[in-house]
Amino acid sequence: MFRKKKHINQLSDEDIVALYQQKFRKKYIGVLYERYYHLVFGVCLKYLKNVEESKDAVATIFEKLLEDLKTVELTKFRAWLYVVSKNYCLQQLRKNKNINLSINEVEYTLQEEDLKPVLEEKELLLRKMEEQLKHLKKEQRECIELFYLKNKSYTQIVAQTGYNLKQVKSYIQNGKRNLKINMTKKS
Repeated sequence: MFRKKKHINQLSDEDIVALYQQKFRKKYIGVLYERYYHLVFGVCLKYLKNVEESKDAVATIFEKLLEDLKTVELTKFRAWLYVVSKNYCLQQLRKNKNINLSINEVEYTLQEEDLKPVLEEKELLLRKMEEQLKHLKKEQRECIELFYLKNKSYTQIVAQTGYNLKQVKSYIQNGKRNLKINMTKKS
């Protein structure tokens, strides 16, 4: 007996991703595009606040998926796509220097029930990280905040703090290591 092939539109997101990872056919990404264009566009519009830029961002994000989905392991495609879209938009905003984000200013406001656990976990992690930053030496904390949160270059940090380049690199490296140790120890 012949078995009917399950129509691709009836497959779950995760099944479509698995098929894409096996065959690398663009049609699978096309199905995901049709399902989630509105979600990605909404996220982009929320952050970029410009319709044309948001449309361009959606196209870029889905083009990027062609490469990213070849190797990524995921359990909830929708939640993963939301985070990828949000991160892309935040990168664009930082590149354009339209805003200067701190950990406290990043907001997570999506009503999708399946995203709440992911977002709550990220928020908790960010709070822990913010708390642990306070326990670093002043120099390390200062350099990490300037480098990671305010996107300053080594040269800009040297100019702003008065530390030499070698010190700045050392403070960032050691601060990052100490932050990681404190995060794993306190959780």
